[in-house]
Amino acid sequence: MLQDKSEQVRGQAVEALGKIGDNRAIAPLVNALSDPSDTPRRNAAESLRSFNDPSVIEPLCAALKSGDSFTRMQAARSLGYLGDKRAVEPLIAGLADPDEYSRNAMIEALGKLGDRRASNSLLPFLDDANENNRDTVLTALGGCGDANAVPRLLSFLQSGTPTEQFHVTETLGRIGDPCAVDAMIDALDGFAKAEESREGHHFLYDLPFHAMPNPANSHAMTMVIALAEIRDRRVVPMFIRLLDHPADYLRAIAAEALGRLGDPIAIPALFAASQRDDRMLADSASIGLGWLQHATALDRLIEMASGHMDGSYRVRAVEALGKLGGERAIECLWYVRDNDADVGVSAQAAEMLRQLSEQEME
Repeated sequence: MLQDKSEQVRGQAVEALGKIGDNRAIAPLVNALSDPSDTPRRNAAESLRSFNDPSVIEPLCAALKSGDSFTRMQAARSLGYLGDKRAVEPLIAGLADPDEYSRNAMIEALGKLGDRRASNSLLPFLDDANENNRDTVLTALGGCGDANAVPRLLSFLQSGTPTEQFHVTETLGRIGDPCAVDAMIDALDGFAKAEESREGHHFLYDLPFHAMPNPANSHAMTMVIALAEIRDRRVVPMFIRLLDHPADYLRAIAAEALGRLGDPIAIPALFAASQRDDRMLADSASIGLGWLQHATALDRLIEMASGHMDGSYRVRAVEALGKLGGERAIECLWYVRDNDADVGVSAQAAEMLRQLSEQEME
């Protein structure tokens, strides 16, 4: 079928080989990258990402120079998915691609590869006239993790569109450069003031640290998470102030972030928050106290881990119990591991038990 006269038949055969996933299909798929017709080439460039085999990297890099823009785009996506650093230099060279979609695929792939060599080549694309293209670059720079990009990124906190502000916030958190903290705190203050009248309940269960970030969510919340990832204690006073913010989702995320920062100076504020008649805040403050290994949170964390209606809260309560440790926490973790119907929650309990076991053996 790979030799069939019909472009459609050859394309279908290439696609089928990719779905089978047998390494014996690699050689014919590589050959299909040189097919005279577009469909087999495109399908081959896409199908080769199914094979975690070093031999596919060089042919895919060569396909970045294909005369067909769609083949170049699929080759770039496959290289980003496979994560082999040998693709970094060919992808950087591919940034000169005249086709916007192929070029964006190269940018996305470089972000997934996470190599700092790409940072300087990506920065000029922040001046692209197309906002969607700029958003792609902002996200990719976070993957590269180069602190040298921070000064340029910080300008987007003040002058960027709302979507750009969201992406640059995430990127600054991933890069984790303490030099960005003061500017991020200033931006958080502005975001928090802008959200003082915002209704918050519909944000809660989409938010915290195990959820997929969403540009439609609170910018202040996204900034709190980013600052917590940097783990700089300069943010503690700001986070404590947010415990009294009018928006419930922001109070809750600040409470949990205070625990993850690991500074015991936050314990009195978190304990007070855990006693408030505000379940959302009290639950999140208890999670924060668990991260700080404060035993006053134990009873509430056990209650949350074994019976909270929302799986994301059970996951985070389980994680906090793992940080807290002790006989009762371990007993609860075993119960959750064996009885929670949510696979993600039971898996988190198993992971915390594993970590506690390793700590005992040290």
